[in-house]
Order: sequence, then structure tokens, then C-alpha cells
Amino acid sequence: MVLTINGVMVGLRPVDAARAGDRFDPRRVGLDHLSFSVGDRADLDAAVTRYDEHGVEHGPVREVPAMGMAFLAAFDPDGNAIELTAPL
Repeated sequence: MVLTINGVMVGLRPVDAARAGDRFDPRRVGLDHLSFSVGDRADLDAAVTRYDEHGVEHGPVREVPAMGMAFLAAFDPDGNAIELTAPL
């Protein structure tokens, strides 16, 4: 599947059956993390609540005033880093 919106393309493809048992290795060259923008800091706080309710491993919300952004990092069951970002 490939999705293109405003010049940004995200592609997902099925796993080759021969490699179906291969576990994700965050140190291997390839995907570093996937990031999604949310509306504001309150959305990040709501995500923390949802993550906690569902036992999702995550870090704290980090504010980076120099960038005008706040970040929330989490990990899916395969160890992929998922980041939510919001303007300050």
C-alpha cells in the first residue's frame, strides 16, 4: 500500500513469507522511527493516558522550546519507535 498526501509518501508492504519470523532490530539500517503530528500539547497528554491504559511503553512528553515543539516517543510490540509531535 502506498499513500501520498501533499508530496509525502508512505509505503507499507507485506512481509516476505521466508522472513516472517525475523524480528525487528532497531540497530539495523532502515526505518528509524515513524512520526505523526497531533493538534496540541493536550493531545500528547491524552496519548500518555491512552498508552498507560493499554500498557504501551513510552517516554515522557519532552518540550523543545527552540524548535517550538513537544514530542512523545513510544514503542510498538516489535520495538519500532513511534513519535507524536505537537506545536507548543
